[in-house]
Amino acid sequence: MGENNLVLTFIRKLIEDMEKKLGQLAEVKTFHAYCKKLLHQKNRRIELVPYLTKIIESDSKNLGYGLSDFDAKFQVLDESSREIRFYLERGRYYEVVSFNDSVYIVLKAIRNGDIELPKFNQIVIDEYQDFNPLEVAFIDQLQKYGNILIVGDDDQAIYTGRNSSAVHLRQKYHSGNYKLFDLPFCSRCPSVIVDAVNGFIKNTQINGLLKDRIPRPFSPFLEDKREINDRYPKIITANISMLPTISQYIKTEIAKIPSEDISDSWEEGEEYPTVLIVGRSHYIREIHKGLKSDYPFAKLVTSETAEYSLPDGYEMLLRQEDSNLGWRILAEILLDPKKYGEILRQTIKHNRIVELIPSKFVSKHKRVIELLRQKQVMSEVKQDLKGLLGENYNIVADRFFAEEQKEEPANKTMPSVLLTSFQGCKGLSGGHVFIVGANDGDIPKLNPKNGVSDVECCKFTVALTRTRRCCHILSNKWLNNPKTKDNKWAKNFQPTRFLKMIPRRNLEDRGYIKSSNLR
Repeated sequence: MGENNLVLTFIRKLIEDMEKKLGQLAEVKTFHAYCKKLLHQKNRRIELVPYLTKIIESDSKNLGYGLSDFDAKFQVLDESSREIRFYLERGRYYEVVSFNDSVYIVLKAIRNGDIELPKFNQIVIDEYQDFNPLEVAFIDQLQKYGNILIVGDDDQAIYTGRNSSAVHLRQKYHSGNYKLFDLPFCSRCPSVIVDAVNGFIKNTQINGLLKDRIPRPFSPFLEDKREINDRYPKIITANISMLPTISQYIKTEIAKIPSEDISDSWEEGEEYPTVLIVGRSHYIREIHKGLKSDYPFAKLVTSETAEYSLPDGYEMLLRQEDSNLGWRILAEILLDPKKYGEILRQTIKHNRIVELIPSKFVSKHKRVIELLRQKQVMSEVKQDLKGLLGENYNIVADRFFAEEQKEEPANKTMPSVLLTSFQGCKGLSGGHVFIVGANDGDIPKLNPKNGVSDVECCKFTVALTRTRRCCHILSNKWLNNPKTKDNKWAKNFQPTRFLKMIPRRNLEDRGYIKSSNLR
């Protein structure tokens, strides 16, 4: 296969698994990590800051420019836009990059010959259906430097918020420029899941959805699966009375999981959650609370917006004492807004911001940085910091002085439990999967004309196909007790219309379940 091979994927969760399997054969990176590496080689020092877009949005507002949607402008390659020019100028001033601009800068540098890529023996691009026009343009440049294998599945195109589209994969597929390979066998899922997904896709297309889907076979891999297929012949559906009762239901089902399913999920090198709970954020947060008493190790993973706070400024200054970004964060948070506005306007002339800030302010916070550098946190150091930071001490101490919690070794006789969103479950699998909040209007979300988009079908397909053993699809009639006065959550839900698109032979309907049924 040669020595210089590259594997890029969009999903960070896949990196560890791919490195185990391919690390000796290829360099394995996320898309943005690879671009950061190229920028580092070119500029010698590069900081990738997830919250940079928030910083620049704030700059635009405070400077009166009224610019927004910066990430979208990069993603759709709107190269003539004021937004891209302003963003790149501010990024250069702060000497940092974020995700989309880093890809754009590398793309421009390759086009202009400022970055010379090596020749590759083999390039592998995974999850191509999740890429946007910016990333597609980068890959088009990359493939000039070696043989390229593009892997994708347009049934899993679920990231519309970043201007990605399955169109790019379909165009490549139909272009005639590539040799096509089908991967028809699903080795993860039991037969019932594969059959249900095939039926679901067929019925969505009958209903006018997924019209442009790439046609391909999808078959169960039956080797060593007979026992699992016999034990879990159906997808289980139930209509639960209220959201709190869903937690009760899941606990009763977890208690029934056979010990061999638990031990299989902990198998070294092949670990996956014994229980994977997938749903919209307000569902999984409440269910997590309900599970914690019996399963304190249950892990909730939600997507967080990249915000910034005072400790982020100090972290930048610990790495570089005259960091424009570090001093800018401190100034915005701690100085009078009028004074901060005056300073920010002067940065347009590329003056270093530390030279614009009052000297007393700079001296005070240089002392804070000096104290934060001390590795051993003595009581007198804490007292000095309290005196300097006042009411801001706790937020800084929580970041820098939090005692490291020794992680308890996992009890591998117990099931592992993970709760996440539809986007968050991408790249994961679970032994027993619970799709929660499967109510019409939530799954799928409906547009103003009561219609369903392709992406909602794909989200449901992704959730179903996480299943290694058994899948439960759970709707609920109410969010909370409908008898409670003035309860804004007292809405009567109907089970998702998607259930009618799954062949009835694949479903075991347990009917309506109240809390009293589970005692």
